[in-house]
Amino acid sequence: MRNPLSKISIRDNSSLYQKGGSKRTSEQANKRTSGQANKRTDKQADKKKNEHEYAIRAILEENGDCTSGEIASKLSLSQQRVRAILAKMEGIETVGRTNTRRYRLKETGGVNGKKNM
Repeated sequence: MRNPLSKISIRDNSSLYQKGGSKRTSEQANKRTSGQANKRTDKQADKKKNEHEYAIRAILEENGDCTSGEIASKLSLSQQRVRAILAKMEGIETVGRTNTRRYRLKETGGVNGKKNM
């Protein structure tokens, strides 16, 4: 009896990457053309970053101090992303060390040490 797999031949992978009828190699398929734009422009990325910073600031104003996990669950972001945003934000202070770290807004000094409102 003949092996059924013997009929299968290994094809050149370049035929798998076809667009518009022309054959492209895997290297060509993965290469971006110089005119091709990035998925998200810098302007869009800045807008999204500002939205996240605003939302984090609102959560900290409402709840006082929070962990990155608490903030992440409220915003549907990863803890790593929240920590990266918090690290770049101004007016945020940390309380505690690695496993018990909490974030809160820095107190703004006013008249006689009272908070300006």
